[in-house]
Amino acid sequence: MDTAQRLLALNRQFYTTCAGAFARTRGVNQAGLLPSLPFLPPTPIVLDLGCGQARLAGWLANQRPSLTYIGVDASAGLLHAAARTVASLATVRAQLLLADVTAPDWPAAVLPLLPTGVRFDAIYALALLHHLPGFDLRATVLRQAARLLAPAGVLVVSYWQFLDEARWRQRQLPWETIGLTAGEMDPGDALLDWRRDGHGLRYVHHVTPAEANDLAAAADLQIATTYHADGQSKHLNFFQILAAE
Repeated sequence: MDTAQRLLALNRQFYTTCAGAFARTRGVNQAGLLPSLPFLPPTPIVLDLGCGQARLAGWLANQRPSLTYIGVDASAGLLHAAARTVASLATVRAQLLLADVTAPDWPAAVLPLLPTGVRFDAIYALALLHHLPGFDLRATVLRQAARLLAPAGVLVVSYWQFLDEARWRQRQLPWETIGLTAGEMDPGDALLDWRRDGHGLRYVHHVTPAEANDLAAAADLQIATTYHADGQSKHLNFFQILAAE
């Protein structure tokens, strides 16, 4: 198993073992997504990649009640939590799909959930791409997602800026913890521990704004807007809203 596959397996194990604890830490506040609302039509069709417990659906339901929502996640435990979320949203037409965006054919699993010829008005990839090892894989997933957009659709992407905050820099563990070395990793790669309701380890990559721009270019996407939001610093996440060229 190569390094990238080991990192993906590590994260799959984390979200299998710690799904319940992780879901309980995710708040409903999505203020950082407010700039995406002007890009949505009144009755949007939305794809949520790495949907977790579908908190995006709950937030969007208050903004666009006539919402069609498809949530995709590779964790059965998180999708179980997502099912409870969407069941409480009376006006939302929701579907959930167990699928892994690192699989080459994941878009083929999504398309049958849409009427023939229909595509997404918005695709959200929040706190997802920084868990994928390697620039090429991140760019590939972005490119695949872009092909599912309607002509005026947008991709809303967020990247966790954890290395900009001292408390997260201090949470890094040596790669030897999982039998790897720093020399096998890309700059910005990190191994972080989890300390709530148990213990787990996660691979995360710090995607800088410059790297995010390079990813958008590699995926043939235009940058509509960029901004920082969230956390006490209001700088915890870097957002891009992207459109197909």
